[in-house]
Parts: sequence; C-alpha cells; structure tokens
Amino acid sequence: MLRSRQNRQGVTIMSDEWMKLGALRQEFLEELKRYIIDEEEETHRRMELQAPLAMVLLAHLAQAEGVQMPLPKGLRAETFFKDKILPEIRAFAKSDEEVTALVAEILEWETASIVQRCRVPLMVHDEMSGKPSHLDSELSDQDAGC
Repeated sequence: MLRSRQNRQGVTIMSDEWMKLGALRQEFLEELKRYIIDEEEETHRRMELQAPLAMVLLAHLAQAEGVQMPLPKGLRAETFFKDKILPEIRAFAKSDEEVTALVAEILEWETASIVQRCRVPLMVHDEMSGKPSHLDSELSDQDAGC
C-alpha cells in the first residue's frame, strides 16, 4: 500500500513505493514530451502544432470538469492527442484522476514553452539595445521569491 507518514517534526516522509511511482511518472512524462517535440518538429514550425495542442489539452481538462469547450473543426492537434497521446496516458495511468493530472502536466509544460518562446525575442532585443525590459525585472523578482 502506498503511504506517507509524518515524522515528529511534522515533515512528510514518502514511502519507497510513492517515490518509485513518482519516478516512473516523471520518466513517462519525459518520454511523452520527447514524442510530442518530435511530432511538433516534423511540422517544421513547432507553433503550428504546439498552440492548438495546448487548446486541445485545455479542452480535455475542461471536459473532465463538466465544461464543454468547443474546438475548431479539423485540428490536427486534436487527432494527434486522441489517437497518440491520450491512449498512452490511459495505458500508463491507474485512475481517471491520474489521467487528468498527467494531461495537466503536459498542458503546463506546453504553455510554459509557448510563453518562453514569446518572451525570448523581447529579451534579446532589450539585451542588444542595452535596455532592461520589464520582463527582466519580473523574472528576477520571481527568482528572488517575490
């Protein structure tokens, strides 16, 4: 049985089974991310699949919460998700909750990548012009834990 317990200082101690499951889940996610990147790079323009895939992932999560989120018809990303990604996630997951959590992990990773891609040109521009951007100060505030 997977269990965690607290020691006398109130720190949660994870059992070996929990740690093994976490490592397996992380390994699965990394393999899935590599597969997605390979598929995105086949388009020669990652954003052509990446942004629609983020929409499809979000729609899946919304549907899990009982909210219908209509998607444009004929999205290649929807077919890719339903035929390739979701079956892999369902085969790995032990519950519907784990399916939802894994889809959320992939969505978080995809959106972070999209956001970073949009920030980089501004940061490069500001660096070349010698002027710090507002993003630089926001990022340094985040790094400082603000």
